Amino acid sequence: RIVSPLPGGLEPVIVYVLETDEGLALIDTGIQSKRNLQELEDGLTARGLSLADVRHVLLTHGHPDHFGLAAAIAEQAPITVWAHPDTQDEVERTFEPVEPSEHPAVDFFRFMGVPERICLQVIVFENFMSLNMRAPIPVDRPIVDGDIVELPPWRLRVVETPGHCPGHVMLLDEPT
Repeated sequence: RIVSPLPGGLEPVIVYVLETDEGLALIDTGIQSKRNLQELEDGLTARGLSLADVRHVLLTHGHPDHFGLAAAIAEQAPITVWAHPDTQDEVERTFEPVEPSEHPAVDFFRFMGVPERICLQVIVFENFMSLNMRAPIPVDRPIVDGDIVELPPWRLRVVETPGHCPGHVMLLDEPT
């Protein structure tokens, strides 16, 4: 377990590190930033491990704070990226900023009574986060509800848990 901090006092992302027969598997990565990459490297080094040992990255969902470092890890190790198909589109796409006034969420915010200035600030912040805290990476292995991810000695059951976002999954440790 490695804590991956988020800016602005938000709750951190937890990166889970599994030692497998073929190297390390990470569940989520944290956002793309020099600080988070260093935190991940330091956390692995403290355990006698390194980014070069990573062979798999399993993503719980397609938000930048959970997959942002995957491309940086892929630059240092040959990894297989696992994600739900509904997450795959988000992880693989190159982000194009949206004009704040044209963002689809603005109408919803207005309907909910959010002041116009705040609506636009939220969209500007989202554009900033998405441009700076993620890099696209291909998903090699789609995973869906009921799949078993075999990474001996680990056996992980995929459970879809949509709600937070489309394609959100949990990975349950199944007894072997």
